[in-house]
Amino acid sequence: MISIDIEQLNKTSNEITSYIDSYEDTIINLYSKLKDATNDWHDPVSIAFDETMITENSYSQNFLSELKLRQDIFSYTTDLYSNIGKKINCVLEQKESLINTLNNCISECTSIINEFNRIDNSFYYSEYFMILNQKAKVSDARSKLRSLKEKLTEKFQKISEYEEDIKSRIDELEPFVIPEYEFNAVELEKNAVTTDNYVASDLLSADIRNIDLYKDEENKDLTSIFTKYNEISNGYTSPNVPVFKADCQELRKNVDVLKKNRERYIQELESQMLKYESMTTIIKKQFKDKKDNSNGEDK
Repeated sequence: MISIDIEQLNKTSNEITSYIDSYEDTIINLYSKLKDATNDWHDPVSIAFDETMITENSYSQNFLSELKLRQDIFSYTTDLYSNIGKKINCVLEQKESLINTLNNCISECTSIINEFNRIDNSFYYSEYFMILNQKAKVSDARSKLRSLKEKLTEKFQKISEYEEDIKSRIDELEPFVIPEYEFNAVELEKNAVTTDNYVASDLLSADIRNIDLYKDEENKDLTSIFTKYNEISNGYTSPNVPVFKADCQELRKNVDVLKKNRERYIQELESQMLKYESMTTIIKKQFKDKKDNSNGEDK
C-alpha cells in the first residue's frame, strides 16, 4: 500500500528544516564558546584540548551532514509525489487486476459496438436513431475507459519508479558513528611547561555555563529532529518508511554519545579551573605563612 499526504509531508519537512537550521547555529555557538574557553585558560593542556575540539567539531559537522541527507530524502519524496497529486492511495500489487478489469470492460464495449454494427440499416425504422444514440454512448464509454487505463498505467508506472528511486536513496545511506571523547590531561600535565600558564576563572566559569546551555539546546534540537523524522509515517505509507525509520533510529544513537561528550568537555574545563584555583589558594597560603614568619622574626 502506498499512501501520500503531500500537505502533511510538506509541513513536517519544513519543521525538520527549521530544527536543522537551529541545530547548525547551536553547533557554531557551542564550539565558539569552547574556543573562548581555551583563550581564557592557557597552558599545554589547553593547547591540546583546543586541537582536540577541532576534531570533535568535525564529527559534529559530519553528523549535521548526515541529518541533512535524511532531510533531503524526506523533501525529495514530497517533491516527487507532488507531481501526481496532493493525496495518493495506491496498491501496486493490484495493478494487473485493475488493468485486466478495465481491459475486460473495453472488450465488452467493443463487443456491444460490433453488435450494433451488425444491425441492418438498409431501410428506415423508428428505433434506428435510438440505436445509433446507444451505440454512441457505448463508444464514448469505451474511449473513457481507454483513457482511464492509460492514465492509471502511467500513474502506476510513476509510483513504481518513485518508490524504487526513494528506496535507492535510502539504501545509499551509510552507518555513521561518532566516537566517544577521549582526552588524557594527566599525561599532558606530566610534561607541561609551567611558564606563562593561567586561567581567567571568572571568564572560564562563564564559558562553562554557556557551553552547558548550548549542550542542552543541542539535545533539544536533535530530539525534535528525530521526532519529526519518525513522523514521516503520518504522511507517507510505503515499504520504504520502516527502512527509513530504522536508519534514523540507528543514527539517533549518536545523540547520547554527543551528550556524554559535551558533559566530558565541561568536566575537563571544570577540573582545570578547580586545579588552578587550588594552586592559587596554596600559593596565597604559602605567601601568607612566609609573611607571618617574617613578621615574627622581626619582633
